[in-house]
Amino acid sequence: MASAIVPNTLYLGPEVSVAETVGKLRCAGHSVLVIRCMESAPDRPDYITALATDQLDCATSKTELLHLVLRDEDEQALQDAIDTATAAVAKWLCLPQDVGGEEATDDTAHAGDCKPAFAKLERPCHAVVVHCAAGVSRSAAIVTALVMTFGARLCGPTVLDPELSGTQPWIDGGAVGLERALSFVASRRPVISPNEGFLEQLMAYEGQLRAGGGDDGLQPSFDPILHKVRTVAAVCAVTPELARRALDNAGMDINRAAEFIFTGVVR
Repeated sequence: MASAIVPNTLYLGPEVSVAETVGKLRCAGHSVLVIRCMESAPDRPDYITALATDQLDCATSKTELLHLVLRDEDEQALQDAIDTATAAVAKWLCLPQDVGGEEATDDTAHAGDCKPAFAKLERPCHAVVVHCAAGVSRSAAIVTALVMTFGARLCGPTVLDPELSGTQPWIDGGAVGLERALSFVASRRPVISPNEGFLEQLMAYEGQLRAGGGDDGLQPSFDPILHKVRTVAAVCAVTPELARRALDNAGMDINRAAEFIFTGVVR
């Protein structure tokens, strides 16, 4: 099933959940941008039309598709997909973009021009559904990048919860670091696990946003080992201590660590 990362605004899930999620949102009057993260284009040319049910009043809502060509491989470049997705979401939800203090362009806004934190969206009846095959790696990486880019402007004050790990944004209402963004998304969809190549690229993106720690926002906020421990603990419903033992035995491979736990190799 799709998970509500930001209720009524941002959803993340597998491909099989898209039709149901879009149907519910459109029945509630939302127009929906579907961001599809797959290695090939939809098999059906009427992919979006097929998401609409007979009960929908298409005069009051619509569905649009953004297809991102992404393979779930460590070597897959992510930056172009991030740039395309953030620009599309900024336009769809009327969100200003914080580019880390760089010169603003026609499609972005300087941090000083951004709406204050927690400002209501100008288009509350617009929502975004991001999906890949399983809603675990590719789409999770894109959603994490969206949370990093827009921070509280997209997610509201919940992304600033002190109980979430990671540094607070150094500009009010600005971008948030990778650690905090992942923690936020995982708190709503525990099964997320972007591949290691995606995580490395998101770490680099954090630097572009100047959303890390330190006075300049360039100190990395993300600990890859700690992330693996939390992921295994969440997916396997075990303690962090057991998750770390399993990872040590599995050579830090998440899938093998989960197998060791489920088969009782590591207790």
